[in-house]
Amino acid sequence: MKLNCDGSCCGNPRNSGGGGIIRDNNGVVKAALSAHFGNETNNGAEHKAILEGIRLCNQLQLFNVFIETDSYIVVD
Repeated sequence: MKLNCDGSCCGNPRNSGGGGIIRDNNGVVKAALSAHFGNETNNGAEHKAILEGIRLCNQLQLFNVFIETDSYIVVD
């Protein structure tokens, strides 16, 4: 399984949101998510998108999930 997620904001900090998609090893979509985070920085939105994706994986009892994001700062 793989979770791809991203967060963004319009201004920094400003109105923000994020989302993600979970696919199996064949690329078949298993679940997706999107969320509004309110007033947040771009890095905060990235972080929250990852956390929401992990929460969804836990709800679906998906384990050993690879997480992919474009935010080096958040994962470093």
